[in-house]
Amino acid sequence: MPSATPEPGNNKANVIALGGNAILSDGDSGDVAQQMRSMELACRQSVPLFRSGNRVVITHGDGPQVDNLLVQQVLDKILRVDGIQRDVVTLVSHFVVVEDDPDCSLASNPIGPFWTPPVKRNTKSTAIQ
Repeated sequence: MPSATPEPGNNKANVIALGGNAILSDGDSGDVAQQMRSMELACRQSVPLFRSGNRVVITHGDGPQVDNLLVQQVLDKILRVDGIQRDVVTLVSHFVVVEDDPDCSLASNPIGPFWTPPVKRNTKSTAIQ
């Protein structure tokens, strides 16, 4: 079996882009426990890539999982349990969006789950003003 550690001179890399649907699907509750289960499933599927000895980079969007460092926590646990020694590092980038940027009026990708009207009303009524 190949070493789980990248070998010197091995410049091969696998890049995995996890979209929001890998973490939260329609009908999911969206709570932390659900996100952990979904992230574990997504990360578990990447184990063979880590075993290959290639470098692995996982990218994902800017949802709540970034705040929770969910990818790092789950992936680190899975690799340790599977006996794969890899450093798992999180790099968080921050961008400032200019409010009057004309591209902002073309937004087509919502962030977060869609709420039913009753949930939306309840959330608005309990929000801190």
